[in-house]
Amino acid sequence: MKMMVKAGGIIVLSGLLLAGCGNQAKASAPKTAAQPQLTRLTKQVRNLYADSKYEMPAKQLNRLALTKADKVESKVYKLKGDLSKAQQKTFKVDQQQLRAAKKIFSVQDTLGVELGKDQLLKDENFKVEDFNNDFAYLLAHKAKFAASIKDKATPTRSRSQSNCTR
Repeated sequence: MKMMVKAGGIIVLSGLLLAGCGNQAKASAPKTAAQPQLTRLTKQVRNLYADSKYEMPAKQLNRLALTKADKVESKVYKLKGDLSKAQQKTFKVDQQQLRAAKKIFSVQDTLGVELGKDQLLKDENFKVEDFNNDFAYLLAHKAKFAASIKDKATPTRSRSQSNCTR
């Protein structure tokens, strides 16, 4: 009788150990194919900003960097179904920050290209509505950056009056 109790105890104990090891194997399961792409996207998006709070653009924010991040974003989007809920949340944040970086680049490019040294528009085909939409987005989502360029982005009376006289 004692022998059967010991054997039963060993069987139960070994079953518990195997169940525990089985759960460990699941916890350390290999990463999905999308994980390296998501990590790459997160790094590229982080490089578009000068700080970890994603408030100010990096000096290396340019069309090439945005294009590279866009390509990786589209790859991750195709693999979106393979992402865990936490990874999907990270992906969503990356998408939002990439969108904001595009708006920042658009506004910076417009201010740098479309305005001359005298702060007058050079291009008669300039689409003010697009610029205003991008700037309004930045006011709502990237307030610190928007505040830093507000004096250039909003027309003053003297600029608009001098523009009319030319």
